[in-house]
Amino acid sequence: MSRRRIVFVTFAIATAAIAFSLDFGTLNTQGAFGAVRSLLTGFGSPDLRPQTLGRVLTLAAQTLAVAILGTGLGAALGLLVAMVGATASVHGHHGPGRRALAELLRLGLDGLRAIPDFAWALALLVVLGPGPLTGAFAIALSVTGILGRAFGQLLESVSAARVHPVERLAGSPLAAVVYGRLPHIAPAAWSYGLARLECSIRNASVIGIVGGGGLGAELFEELGYGRMDRVATLLLALVALTASADIGSSILRRRLGAGGPRTQRSARLCAFLVFVASLAWLTPAAATLLDALSRMDARVASESAARLLQPDLSAQTLGEVVRGVGPPLGLAWLSMTAATMFALAVLPWTSTIVRGRARGAAAADATLAIAGAWVLRGAALLARAVPEVAWLLLFAAALGMGPTPALLALSLHASGVLVRLFTEAVDDRFVAAPRRDVGAGAGIGWLVYAALPRLRATLATHAGLQAESNLRSAFTLGILGAGGLGNAFHSAISYWQLERASTLALGMLVVFVGLDRLGRRMSRLGG
Repeated sequence: MSRRRIVFVTFAIATAAIAFSLDFGTLNTQGAFGAVRSLLTGFGSPDLRPQTLGRVLTLAAQTLAVAILGTGLGAALGLLVAMVGATASVHGHHGPGRRALAELLRLGLDGLRAIPDFAWALALLVVLGPGPLTGAFAIALSVTGILGRAFGQLLESVSAARVHPVERLAGSPLAAVVYGRLPHIAPAAWSYGLARLECSIRNASVIGIVGGGGLGAELFEELGYGRMDRVATLLLALVALTASADIGSSILRRRLGAGGPRTQRSARLCAFLVFVASLAWLTPAAATLLDALSRMDARVASESAARLLQPDLSAQTLGEVVRGVGPPLGLAWLSMTAATMFALAVLPWTSTIVRGRARGAAAADATLAIAGAWVLRGAALLARAVPEVAWLLLFAAALGMGPTPALLALSLHASGVLVRLFTEAVDDRFVAAPRRDVGAGAGIGWLVYAALPRLRATLATHAGLQAESNLRSAFTLGILGAGGLGNAFHSAISYWQLERASTLALGMLVVFVGLDRLGRRMSRLGG
């Protein structure tokens, strides 16, 4: 079967799985319009009192510390696992034992990244209790899987000819990886890590909803009380925090990539000091956690762990897994499709080169073109700066909880991400391109018939990775009540049905790993 047919069949199945769950009837109810009016009123007059701003700043700092600590721990563990796995590719050490170890580590990383950090937070909540360190450790587990896979692929992609002399001199396979391969991937590894930090800040900002501390718990509480002026303040703080992290990581990435050895050393030192500062900020929480663990009944903890290792394989629970897979799959694919169509539709106005050529052809429209581009890019920044969970809570305040607000939340957030990625793909490829590649009359026609066909693989990769991200987010939104496997997992944890929760988590793992393997196979097939 060709790749296009596989995509079409998968999308058709996913669409059928979700279509019967969507309910747009609440869009026209009086309660929905009243909730929207309340939201808009709150955003028109946010709570800017000094005590409120002080509280928000404290929560924002805690959110940032949780994200930095979780990302730092996850990056370190992911790099360690990736280096051990890469020893199987070292020249002269290709034995079956090392290949089996590499495959086992790869499967473990798949498992860590298949389960959303929200689900990890719920599982850790059973043992650690609520607090910022629960959120940090949940993020660390997810980041370990994500960056471990990325670092492993980078290490294995290094040309053997470039590192063979060093590998011959190394005393062990691990030393060969450290001294032969690691220096070659350092810039790309830093880039991946900083990009993941931006995502972790968004996740940490709302993971407090399930006990992880930071802005999320406060946001969930204020929404519950209907204090929309404070909700607006918290969301504005969230957007400011995410945008600042975006700008800061971009600056650090440029210094690491383009600076000399001294500049790179100072940037690495700065990153290390920020990590230490985050650890120091959360030290009181660590003391509280250690005190709670010291008073924990070891017998209860061991029994809970044993129950998690004994999944419930009854027909009823397995049927629940099968029924719960459809909604997150449908949400992921439908939201990715909607976001892709929107990003392509606005590309003529967000792309620098197409917009610039259009201004050159019609100078009178220059002001309108620039203003439209700023509006679209600003809207995309807002859409991706606010996490999917926060968008879900806002839409649910107007429509009620369910798959409909989840689809809107995922589509809106994914649109912001893909607008940025698609725009950067066109600009990076053609802004500095020779005149013959662009042409004097580059416009919408050139974009559709010349630029996009050349970037088809790149744009498809971005859309595919976003679908994978949307699938994880769909499980997360299900935990909050959007339905599907995530909702069932939350129910099992809440009622202390640990065997059932273990089975549902394994269901998430099987779905995610299966789709990951399918995606790899599709990438090797012809069109």
